[in-house]
Amino acid sequence: MFRSMLVAAAVVVVGAPAHAQTSDELTSAAWSCRMTSLLDEPGMDANLAFNADGSLEGWFYVEVPDGGDVISLEFSILGSWTLDGAVISSAVTESEVLAGSHNGEPFTPEELAEMADGMGDALSSLSGESTIAYISPRALVLDEVEASISCWR
Repeated sequence: MFRSMLVAAAVVVVGAPAHAQTSDELTSAAWSCRMTSLLDEPGMDANLAFNADGSLEGWFYVEVPDGGDVISLEFSILGSWTLDGAVISSAVTESEVLAGSHNGEPFTPEELAEMADGMGDALSSLSGESTIAYISPRALVLDEVEASISCWR
């Protein structure tokens, strides 16, 4: 929280040049990220690209414990993003389930299509906000209500 307050204070003091610098750092290359839930839910690995034209591209991998089983999913998203101070607003417009397995056994094409149908509706209308707690050319920390996201290049 202290780090978030420092970033917010820096944004207020520096103003527009800081916003431009943050935007440049955000868009200069794709990020590899680890999302950690603050609610004891499974974490997720991701690659995120905040493109300078306002488009967003992402790839995600998650393993979800289900009783004694493990379900893994790999999916991608396309969307858009904007930056207002230290707040990134994003909206997903398209998603695709790329692969998945149950206890290491790949899903059949039919099972994968069924998962894609269920996830597609939820992901294609997803939007949200993340606050930049820290950013540098090689590191990015996003602060959310239910997760912590650490990224690197």
